[in-house]
Amino acid sequence: MLGLPEKGMARSVKQHNVDLDVICDWIEASAVFDDSPITKSDAVDILMENGIYEKQDFAAAIIGQGWAIVSDRIKHLGAPLGLEAAKNRITRVSEWKTSPAYSFCMALSCGILYPKWAEKWDAPSVRGELFEELTEESLNKTFAGWTVRRVGWSPDNSVKLKDTIAKIISDLNEVPGTELDLYVDSHANELGLDLLAYYSFSDPHASIPVLLVQCASGGNWKQKRHTPDLNIWHKVVSFNSNPVRAFAMPFAFADPVEFRKDTMTVKGIFVDRNRLIRTLSNESSQVSGTLGKKLVEWVGRYIDTVPRDQE
Repeated sequence: MLGLPEKGMARSVKQHNVDLDVICDWIEASAVFDDSPITKSDAVDILMENGIYEKQDFAAAIIGQGWAIVSDRIKHLGAPLGLEAAKNRITRVSEWKTSPAYSFCMALSCGILYPKWAEKWDAPSVRGELFEELTEESLNKTFAGWTVRRVGWSPDNSVKLKDTIAKIISDLNEVPGTELDLYVDSHANELGLDLLAYYSFSDPHASIPVLLVQCASGGNWKQKRHTPDLNIWHKVVSFNSNPVRAFAMPFAFADPVEFRKDTMTVKGIFVDRNRLIRTLSNESSQVSGTLGKKLVEWVGRYIDTVPRDQE
């Protein structure tokens, strides 16, 4: 298995002081990136050997809880992810490279488990741009018939914000807001908007469904849940119908209560790892070949050095 996570693993004697999200991602990532099948006893042994638990039965209880959650994820997302879950064993039936979108998200999740390892990654803008491309392709499949495209500034897409907004206004058949010049000056690169998604009725009118999407691929995702700021965007674009905020991230929640609590801040559509990957888990609906190669290359650059348990 992968090594004991560097966070979320406090000593647990009379109560569980470990983070269930961390437990689940540790199990899931180990299944994806380990060459051998993983077992419940493997995970329990690591917790015991590192002094996280004193009693084996108590350690087995939290591993059993995480195991059940991961098994449900695998069942929900489908076999093309390359994993098969049994009562006490999870087996990888195909190389992680065959599911580039899923493996990329799991590698980003490993960055949360092993922050020291993630310090060696390239600039955040590189993986951020890859995640935006992944989200774009996923939402294009999820919202069939919609237009979904990237609008965020990046080194490879250094279009001036004023030009980007002019294109958005044109696409949505809208008119400029009264304070466009106030919020979009020569120094502004973006206003927290990474993707634009909308449904057109193929007529010259506004008042159409619109999503303003923020993509967050790092551990600071909670700080971005309020973006893009819809109050500012209403001053920049005079929307004839209210747009809805959407938020995408490569991480998943173990607890549905935590999902509800942590997603409320978005006040819109929340796309976690499971929702993001669901439309890409069918072999006929994988990411494009070009993006797939870039994702595999990025993961392959780092995954061999991810911390692993020394048996």
